[in-house]
Amino acid sequence: MQVILFDFDGTLVDTQHLYNLAISKVLSDFNKKYTVEYCSNFFDGKCWNDAFEEISKEEGFDKDKIFHEGLNHARELMSNHINTTTGTLEALEILKEKDIKYGICSNSHTDQIEFILNKTQLKKYFPNDVIFGRNFVQTGKPASDIYQFGLKKMCINAESCFAVEDSINGATASINAGIKTFIFSGATSFGGEEKFKKTFDFPLQLFHDMRDVVNFIVYAKQ
Repeated sequence: MQVILFDFDGTLVDTQHLYNLAISKVLSDFNKKYTVEYCSNFFDGKCWNDAFEEISKEEGFDKDKIFHEGLNHARELMSNHINTTTGTLEALEILKEKDIKYGICSNSHTDQIEFILNKTQLKKYFPNDVIFGRNFVQTGKPASDIYQFGLKKMCINAESCFAVEDSINGATASINAGIKTFIFSGATSFGGEEKFKKTFDFPLQLFHDMRDVVNFIVYAKQ
């Protein structure tokens, strides 16, 4: 039996650019350096809570208050603009047809994941017992905790698992968990292949369409 563990934001759903817009809006009141581009680089693959904790110490604001302002603004944007990533719906249908198990390992909390799943056509593919969020583990990505947790909950070893990630932090987490990792490059916020080449001393396969990722794994399984 094999399992695919997907990252969520920037992998299954094209949300990261919306988060960056929301973060920039609330943080630029404190410091104009928090442009959308700056936030895109700083928050890439990080847990919001961890990132806001770091910034709050530097800027001296109430972390929880600003965190929730940013989250509420992001949800407003997502209510009107949220999309799944290229080929994701079709890819999930392929997995169902082939009876390949899959789940989500994300730096987002499960309540936010559920919010987005319910705003898209994805909820029917992901029952609660295959959604693993930041709130389940002590340390978020790039630590491997969330992937170790997902492997345990799905009763699978790393050698029988694949991960799909879109960020350096996420890929670091899955690779350190011993999982074969593919990079999804089809989201609006994807920052380019070069940063992966500079970070990892071995090649990672990039896919722009989620159907190509899944078909590659299905072919490897046969």
